[in-house]
Amino acid sequence: MLLMSGLLERKAPMTEDWKEICENLDYAFQPIVNCYTGDVFAYEALLRNWENCGFASIFDVFDQSFADRTLYAVDLELRKKAIEKFCTIEGSGAKALFYNLDNRVLEMPDYSPGNTQGILSSLGIAQSNFYFELSERHEFNSYSETIQILNQYKRQNFRIAIDDYGSGYSGLQLLYHSEPDIIKIDRFFIAGVHKDQKKKLFAENIVNMSHLMGIKVVAEGIETEQELDFCREIGCDYLQGFLIAHPEREIQNLHSTYILNNDNSHFGKRKGENQSQLIEERLTAIAPVKLEDEGVSILKRFHKDSSIRLLPVVSDKNEPLGIIREKDLKQYVYSPFGISLFQHHFNNMGIETFVTKIPMAEVNNSLEKILDISAAYKRSEGILITRNGTYLGFLDPSDLIQLLYEQKLAFARDQNPLTELPGNYTIHKNLAAVLEKGEPGQRIVFFDFNHFKPFNDTYGFRMGDRLIILFTEILKKVFNLDKDFIGHVGGDDFLIIQSDVQGDDSCKQVKQAQASFAEGALAYYSDEHRLKGSLQARNRKGQWESYSLISVSAAVLDVKAPGSTTLDQLNSLLSDLKKQAKSRQNHFARLELNQSMSDLKPS
Repeated sequence: MLLMSGLLERKAPMTEDWKEICENLDYAFQPIVNCYTGDVFAYEALLRNWENCGFASIFDVFDQSFADRTLYAVDLELRKKAIEKFCTIEGSGAKALFYNLDNRVLEMPDYSPGNTQGILSSLGIAQSNFYFELSERHEFNSYSETIQILNQYKRQNFRIAIDDYGSGYSGLQLLYHSEPDIIKIDRFFIAGVHKDQKKKLFAENIVNMSHLMGIKVVAEGIETEQELDFCREIGCDYLQGFLIAHPEREIQNLHSTYILNNDNSHFGKRKGENQSQLIEERLTAIAPVKLEDEGVSILKRFHKDSSIRLLPVVSDKNEPLGIIREKDLKQYVYSPFGISLFQHHFNNMGIETFVTKIPMAEVNNSLEKILDISAAYKRSEGILITRNGTYLGFLDPSDLIQLLYEQKLAFARDQNPLTELPGNYTIHKNLAAVLEKGEPGQRIVFFDFNHFKPFNDTYGFRMGDRLIILFTEILKKVFNLDKDFIGHVGGDDFLIIQSDVQGDDSCKQVKQAQASFAEGALAYYSDEHRLKGSLQARNRKGQWESYSLISVSAAVLDVKAPGSTTLDQLNSLLSDLKKQAKSRQNHFARLELNQSMSDLKPS
């Protein structure tokens, strides 16, 4: 280490004042975690103790050193300090380190490449685990010079990330020129995104564009469960923010996994889980090329199997980097000295020179989302599928289209032709998932019309169908289509599955649906029946009877824990609960389901 320190001082001399400042500055680390598992993918190094060194902000440290023309020397010393502290984190060898690079270091007269490589090598850290974070805060003086330096970093196996993407005016230009491995969506687009349609549009398109280019996405500044849920929904790969963990200076307080709100009962998530099995069945499990593989071995694989037109390339963490296409190597394969020429180019330029980035997506994304990502890519070579960020397989475009066709066909078979809502097959599948997981905050709501037969007998089935459509539209307005499952059991019976219910919210929605339907149905009666508040119709025995105007009963079941309750028992329970609701003046009944049928508690 003394030798390394001496090297830094010779390469980038500093004043005594700056040496003292660097000694007093410290680093905190904030985890960047997998969006679904909470496993730590990386830690970001964040400068601390700058206020005790007389600076107004972190930016002030670098602005002052830039003004003193010592920015590169200071940055290199701090870089070394961050890497050394990172090495003391348990399991750091399997994690990545994000380091914020002030691009103005490239303007310093003492700038010279290769120093970071020396620091990492001396500490046994793989260069592929080191991410330089570029920011839009300072505009690049020369993109051509910057590209040369970034390409040099990439050839040395360093990774590039764009920080605070969307915060400045040159974001797209920086994205275009830098070809990063990761972008971090600026906190502005994440804060309150679940309540802001414009932010949703921006964030979703940033993710889609990034995945189309084979770039992973970090959502930074996550502070609420709603923001976390949305970032998962749009397909972000990694999360960072106070909800997961604050920056931590004390290394012993850092963890390798952080508990996230795994709301797998969310309807959209369940749908994704169901589809992921179909996707996996269609995947082509092409053994990937690794960064350390020899060039000749790659050529041999294409020679050995003529059906292979591409080979996925992965990092030492099994993260997909892109593909090597057989057609790009033809000039080497068919020329007299092709293999020798290829090996020469391979050794000089590195494997990444031959890598083409293509779209990638998580296996638990919806088929529609994966198809959108693939379809937007003009060359349509397929898509790399990952699980929790690691390579799983390759999906050919034709297989993806076939999957989507099969899914739509299956949905059409189960779909109710009148309401276009999912039918009994999908309903039972979702009910089974609720019983299996039994996570808190789940509710099943069963709706059944009151006095529907007398209405149909009086006004005809066409008017009855119009009432069913009216109630369907009310359910779509009252409940959250992104989170709640709405199914049509048949006739005048409907079923809702809600997730992440807070307090009494779902019951308010249930009662709102009941009230809206009772009010809306009045328009379908004659003036005479509306004024009377009833109508005369024959009962099932053929006798005339007076019936109240149509309304809807609601049976609400809170599922509190997984247990031994079967679907048949659940259906029987809902049937009994529905009878209770119909017999009550407010047409409402509610129960709690704990571990078994014997644990039912009235509420």
